[in-house]
Amino acid sequence: MKKVLIALALIIFIVGFFWLLPTSAETSSPIANSTNTLNIKALSGDFVITNVRIFDGEKTIEKGVVVVKDNQLVLIGNDDTTTYSDLPILDASGHTLLPGLVDAHTHSWGDAPKEALNFGVATMLDMFTVPDFMQGHLPVRDSQLNTQQADLFSPMYLATAPNGHGTQFGMPVPVLERIDQVPQFVANRVAEGADYIKAVYFSAHSPNQHFPSISLKILKALAEHSQQHGLKLLVHIDDLISAKEAIQVGADGLVHMFTDELADQEIIDLMRANDVFVVPTLSIIARATHVNDGIDISQSVEIQKYLRPNQVLELQRGYPEFGLTPENYQIAQANVKTLHDAGIIILAGSDAPNPGTTHGASLHEELQRFVQAGLTPEQALKAATGMASTVLSISTRGRLSTSSAATMLLVEGDPLVDINATQSIVGIWKHGQSLTRYMANDASASKNPLSAGLNFDFNSGDTDLDKHFMVTTDQMMQGHSEGAVQFQLDTAPGYLEFNGEIKPGFMYPWTGIAVALGGGGQPIDISHTSQLTLSARTTGNPSTLTVLLIQEGIRQPFMFPIQLDSEWQQHQIDLTQMPGVDLTKIVNLSLTFMREPGHYNLQLDSISLKSH
Repeated sequence: MKKVLIALALIIFIVGFFWLLPTSAETSSPIANSTNTLNIKALSGDFVITNVRIFDGEKTIEKGVVVVKDNQLVLIGNDDTTTYSDLPILDASGHTLLPGLVDAHTHSWGDAPKEALNFGVATMLDMFTVPDFMQGHLPVRDSQLNTQQADLFSPMYLATAPNGHGTQFGMPVPVLERIDQVPQFVANRVAEGADYIKAVYFSAHSPNQHFPSISLKILKALAEHSQQHGLKLLVHIDDLISAKEAIQVGADGLVHMFTDELADQEIIDLMRANDVFVVPTLSIIARATHVNDGIDISQSVEIQKYLRPNQVLELQRGYPEFGLTPENYQIAQANVKTLHDAGIIILAGSDAPNPGTTHGASLHEELQRFVQAGLTPEQALKAATGMASTVLSISTRGRLSTSSAATMLLVEGDPLVDINATQSIVGIWKHGQSLTRYMANDASASKNPLSAGLNFDFNSGDTDLDKHFMVTTDQMMQGHSEGAVQFQLDTAPGYLEFNGEIKPGFMYPWTGIAVALGGGGQPIDISHTSQLTLSARTTGNPSTLTVLLIQEGIRQPFMFPIQLDSEWQQHQIDLTQMPGVDLTKIVNLSLTFMREPGHYNLQLDSISLKSH
């Protein structure tokens, strides 16, 4: 489990400063009516799509027309388009137009919203992230200029017990021990801009207790105070008894499907009587139970074309053992069908980027799993589009109408017959602007060799040191850690000295040194080298220095822990013994202290890359 959590922590480290909203996509002259010319990039702002099957999130129009004017949907249906004959027109025969998809369970940070939109997911319902991250999204979420990333909704921090689920990520998380703490907890989330409240609950009678849990009385208080603020309470559950108890005290939605027992009439009656919905997350349950049923989104040719390198790694990552078996997945799968047939609202959520899942792409797998569970393709599509806005306050997201944004995707074929057609995306629009999708082959290998090499001993002959060695801390992710570098060049030996402090306040804190390898931020080819050598010590307590080698397009860096003490020691890292690393695409080398709050010291006597 620790390895998984460390991997998740590393995702944050190299994401960097998030994004700026780009300008609108290019437009061009009208398009000839031809099924052979799907020039989607030319369709932005003002355009017409004709002869297209339209699924608006609730119902289907078999041969319809959509008109977008000034980035807004102004017509959708079977009406005559003569009035708009001056606009670019696309004949989309044989294609289906869908609303932007809604992923009802994610954990979001970094560039996850951009990755999601790359696969047609235009709305993400986050289930736990840090408020600082959300502050960059709230002001732009409803802006028509927000065309390059998914819209994000979140509860901010989740409600959990001391040492409960959600506290294991190395960051300070507010916890609940007493009922009298609940009003302030909910008020704080409201002040941060929470869209709903999320809690983790395991009944005292649960068959498995993986983490400590808040009490049922605290959960009831959370429901009451959430309701007072006009927010719904979503509850993470794993088993049937926890689900029943959560509903009995006021839960509005269940996060995950219970896997220990088949749904009985009592749970059906409870969910009906209280209008409770569920986000089953079958994809992550499949990973946790290690089921082998032939569904593997990473093998989809259409998906592979658009996966970023870090997403490939996320899909390949194995899930830790939790004592669950394929039978537990089969129970969850059967429960999806039973509850849906009983009229319970089901929403599609991927739980990305937990091991074996990734943002955007994994929602398409969730749709496959819904159909495998017995839902029709249309029912599965509703779970990933229009149903979300019926139970949560997300405006008209997930729907197509003249009152909704022109946020939609065009797919080849008919996903109402074959759900796999959702993967064959030929166009994505956000607020009427066409998205240029990232393709897997975009991150081409650098041909820029590191001509000067890396060889510093911090003597008086070394120049421009401040251009090669810079402080890196979690402040780039709105954290609070600090650091400073000084060069002691007139001593014997000369050395670089770094002093830093890791401060609480960010999920994955760090402080350290980023070593610029040149190239103005472009990837550098160090494939002609075989060994990284450095001589280092600390004047503080013995500590672990983590050497991170960061490759272009990979969020998870290659890391090497080095133990520092008061004596100078030479450390050698064999670069040829790193499976999966491409030394022609290296963008950064960093020396960092991570996770544990406190003061840190590093003295670096020399650092070099040695050739073969």
